[in-house]
Amino acid sequence: MPFLIYLVGIGLAIYAGKNELELFYIVISGLIMVSGWVSDRMSTCHSIYARDGLSGLLQLLFTNTIIYSIVTGIFYFIGTLFS
Repeated sequence: MPFLIYLVGIGLAIYAGKNELELFYIVISGLIMVSGWVSDRMSTCHSIYARDGLSGLLQLLFTNTIIYSIVTGIFYFIGTLFS
């Protein structure tokens, strides 16, 4: 299931780049990919929440959103080559 969510995030980034949509679609695609990461690693998120509380979990999600936004940004700009 996470693989399909990753593909949706990458597909949205490529589609947004191909149609020259605005750059915030990169972050939206990153958030979609983070939801795939969370669905795959729910036990990790629960243990971080139990250990560090809500602030630790939000920090983890924010960091992962930045990382996945970099990945989807690459696909966005690849999509702009085909517009």
